[in-house]
Amino acid sequence: MKMENVLIMGAYSYDFEDEETGRQIKGVKFVYLDPATENEKNEVGMIPKFMSAPFESLPMLSKSPGIFDITFQVSMGKKRVNLVPIQFEFKKPSVISA
Repeated sequence: MKMENVLIMGAYSYDFEDEETGRQIKGVKFVYLDPATENEKNEVGMIPKFMSAPFESLPMLSKSPGIFDITFQVSMGKKRVNLVPIQFEFKKPSVISA
């Protein structure tokens, strides 16, 4: 699956140990605007969305803010199907600059 022409505004990585399980948690969180997303009844304009990606994704997002195509891999979670972003293709810079 692919999302095209998504404005990725920024991203950050995280890497920490879960205090309860001792498991290492790491990944990337990014903020994006998708013009194809329809608003809820109580929303106006473009509402920023947040999504997580694998830790190794951060270098692919180094040209943020910008317009990207995002490719997803479908994976089975414990209770639902998950879409995991695996590829970010930079298309062009955004009008917004850092």
